[in-house]
Amino acid sequence: IETFELNKAMDYIWTRIQGLDARITGEEPFKLVKTDLEAGKRLIAELATELYWIARYLNPFMPATSERIKQTILANKKPESLFKRIE
Repeated sequence: IETFELNKAMDYIWTRIQGLDARITGEEPFKLVKTDLEAGKRLIAELATELYWIARYLNPFMPATSERIKQTILANKKPESLFKRIE
């Protein structure tokens, strides 16, 4: 952002989103909670922290979405789908 290469900034953000999505899909935190509560809680906390950082990165580009993500995390709720999947 500092060098006004906004396309690179968005590419970076989307890479973080994709990485988080892949991690959630691969590690299945809500299944892990059922078999190992403490490990599940730690994983969910890590994922929520990453999602919060993504929300902060999104703020200059999508402030309303950024705020919805942050408020959802702070309320400890499961987020609704914020990004449409392109297939």
